Amino acid sequence: MPAAALSCIKNMSEPDIERQIKLYGLLVDQLHKYTPILWQAPIALVGANVLALGKIQENPWLSLVLGLFDATFIFGLRKIVLRQRSLIDAAKRAEKILAGVGTLSPFIPEFKESKVRAPELIVATLWLLTFALVVWGIVQILSGLL
Repeated sequence: MPAAALSCIKNMSEPDIERQIKLYGLLVDQLHKYTPILWQAPIALVGANVLALGKIQENPWLSLVLGLFDATFIFGLRKIVLRQRSLIDAAKRAEKILAGVGTLSPFIPEFKESKVRAPELIVATLWLLTFALVVWGIVQILSGLL
């Protein structure tokens, strides 16, 4: 544990620890609110694109319009992912502080860190699919003009 966290814990009174626990609870609660958005929104976007496939095949220009809509949607989703990442980082800092409190340390979970984070992977996959949709539309439009 970093020296700054240890000195912070040593200087904490009982009310300070309670406030830290409440802050940690608030952060975790906010993470619980973000998580469904990060799983439901991409499913809804992919579902809407699948439903639009028939219309896109009839009119390739719609793929460009849909690509613009998808890009706007994904941009908003990316902002949510960044905010969630900030909440996760803040919760981890609070966990480090609370883990230094002897009576609380057994209750602080430890998770393995992976190199690839699911929300970022979802956003990257959606960008790739949107790019493919737009390229397909451009190819279809150009082949129709020739």
